[in-house]
Amino acid sequence: MVAGARSARRALVAIATTVWVRLGERGVNHADVCGIVKWCRDAAHFSAALPILVERSGAGALWNGHADVVVSTNDVAFTRSECPQPRIIHSQIEPDFLNLTNWFAHTAFDRKEARQRILASGVKHHLSPEPFDRALLTKWALVGLVRYELVLCVDNDVDFFEAGRRSPAGVDAYLAAATRAWAEEVPRFRASPARLLGTADMEAPVNMGMVWLKPSRAMFEEGVALLRTGRFSYETGFNMTGRPLELMDAQMARTLPMNRTRMIYLNTWNVVAGASDQGLFSLVFMMRHRALRLTSRADYTLHHFWSSSKPWVRLGSCLPYFYQLGLIDAPGDEAGRVVPPRLLPKPAGPRQEGHCWPVLRRMAAKLISEPSARARWKCRGASFTLF
Repeated sequence: MVAGARSARRALVAIATTVWVRLGERGVNHADVCGIVKWCRDAAHFSAALPILVERSGAGALWNGHADVVVSTNDVAFTRSECPQPRIIHSQIEPDFLNLTNWFAHTAFDRKEARQRILASGVKHHLSPEPFDRALLTKWALVGLVRYELVLCVDNDVDFFEAGRRSPAGVDAYLAAATRAWAEEVPRFRASPARLLGTADMEAPVNMGMVWLKPSRAMFEEGVALLRTGRFSYETGFNMTGRPLELMDAQMARTLPMNRTRMIYLNTWNVVAGASDQGLFSLVFMMRHRALRLTSRADYTLHHFWSSSKPWVRLGSCLPYFYQLGLIDAPGDEAGRVVPPRLLPKPAGPRQEGHCWPVLRRMAAKLISEPSARARWKCRGASFTLF
């Protein structure tokens, strides 16, 4: 469970993310964590505006629109330095649970042997590397966030406002769609028997980059018990429980898009994050409890950056991202019809800076100086439905 999650009064909604801070020889790996700077700004801004949007929608009797913003992490000092917004609640993941996820990722199976066997069978190896699994398993802590009835879990490589910026209908129409969706769908999910609301991808029945869940002490402990067995197989999953098609509802397995996921049509746990979050959430919520519901509302989406196109990674991309952070003076133009953006000077006076802000500033400076900057204007990723 996340430390500090107990409360006599149970709140309704939290918008949450998980930040795993991994230290290396050169310090913090910015590719892992620096998306949190804009994530916190956007989440705080969105949560502040949400009550007004919901009130305007006329749904106030069902839900007042209030949502806390929670950052669940193994290093609260780090996330506080990156996210100084007063609306952000920083929750330290309990050491025992961190030790368990570290141990499971390291010892649950022989990764080298599994890779060799998978490749020898003529199939591509899709399981995530150990450091990724260690970080991704900490998302299970959000299942124990029982202070809240509903938690929207959003990775820090998801942008709250990019879909609105690029919407052909315009930002105002996008915000109107967001207002209707939140006002109508939060009460609907709350009243439904489903405990996990998400979107399938090409790998697994639920993409854990963005899901709604209903925290539960019992389900949290169920996942912890599976991790404590210290056993995983790419054939039969956590604690050798069984192949996916043996465990899940046969009718659901035949439906679209479920039957197009690699986990289902190949009947295997050899999928991206199969030994961590996407495997564990699929097993407990979908296969054991039949409590997964897939999103279906297409009029409101969030932008999920592709792993190779995150603006803060490598050379970078998505000039509008740096404009929204206040690092450059214009968002740029894909066709190159406008004056190229310029780096804004640092604000005068003292400024609270963590590890990531200087990294993002250097990234912005390098990006706008590149001859290919025009081509790097695009914000590459996928649109995911939220409800």
